[in-house]
Amino acid sequence: MVAVNIGSVDGKPHAFFANFAGLVPHRNLVPSLESNARIVVPASRKCSLVFLPFLGKVRRIEGQAKGDHLVFELPAFDRGAVVWIWDTK
Repeated sequence: MVAVNIGSVDGKPHAFFANFAGLVPHRNLVPSLESNARIVVPASRKCSLVFLPFLGKVRRIEGQAKGDHLVFELPAFDRGAVVWIWDTK
């Protein structure tokens, strides 16, 4: 129940998450927490991920190497979040 739009901002890939889980018209206006979201990129891309939850604070997330990929487990979020790749040199 999470919608994602992907785009480029200042040349960096960004993913914009909107969470609709648990919403019920006229009864429940607060979405359920999404706690299973992850981003997977090739391990050859030396990077970290920046996570910004709706009305929250920016956090940097390091990926875990799994085979030839880096897997970024996102923190739980409610309404939405934005993530972007930060290349490490």
